[in-house]
Amino acid sequence: MGFAAGRGQVPGCEVMSVAELRDRAPAEEFRRPQRLALHFLLVVHEGAGRHVVDFEEVGLAPGAVLWARAGQVHQWGDMTAYDGTVVIFEAAFLDVLPEWDDLLVRPRVPVLEGAAAEPLVRRVRDLVQVAGDPRPTAAVRRAAILRLLLAATLLDFASRAEPGDRVRSRVFDELVDDVERHYRTERDVTAYAARLGYSTRTLARATRAATGQSPKELVDARVMLEARRLLAHGELGIGRIAEHLGFAEASNFTKFFRQRAGALPSEVRRSFRAG
Repeated sequence: MGFAAGRGQVPGCEVMSVAELRDRAPAEEFRRPQRLALHFLLVVHEGAGRHVVDFEEVGLAPGAVLWARAGQVHQWGDMTAYDGTVVIFEAAFLDVLPEWDDLLVRPRVPVLEGAAAEPLVRRVRDLVQVAGDPRPTAAVRRAAILRLLLAATLLDFASRAEPGDRVRSRVFDELVDDVERHYRTERDVTAYAARLGYSTRTLARATRAATGQSPKELVDARVMLEARRLLAHGELGIGRIAEHLGFAEASNFTKFFRQRAGALPSEVRRSFRAG
């Protein structure tokens, strides 16, 4: 699905209902895996459904708030089973904080529900009112208000999505952001430590506290996520995927993938296509 702000919409941001989104394309387009070039927030008001974000299936009950980020592979379930509000926006629309780009790509929990989601639902309700304000004088301020409301909503989402039993730190966040920038070409933890100015032990402590993983497992998991995304969506051959992820030989990528997924890349691709 591409981005095309409709008449009266603010460039870079659209607010619509799930029913209006369904009318954008034939139903089979929504059943296939999609890789986003934009972000969207989905708030369920009535009914219930399911959604898959980066191969994690999540339930969508009334009051649930889903944030799917640009670059993720996602898949809709039965979109006729529920209705709600969808806010679609380009990353550039939220160019309001110096660290905003890192926040938009950093892995997070995809959905919030219950008491954790209630403040977000209220903010999205405000977004709907601002986007639909018919007064001519409102058009001048609409983009600025939408930008601030949306930024506050996403920052709140990010803070509420932190797992309660883990401790994130500045060191860990710096590592995650650096991995996001370099995972295609660098899998050696010592290189990350040197670039960030920390010892490998410091990275290990921060990563264990935040995720329970080692830094190497964190890097490998990011490589595997991208590999799965490319296998599920797109037509790159296994050799091109290996090259894209920085493997000198396709056989090295296949071995790396099989050790962590328990299956060959070609087998995983067939399972995605069959599913």
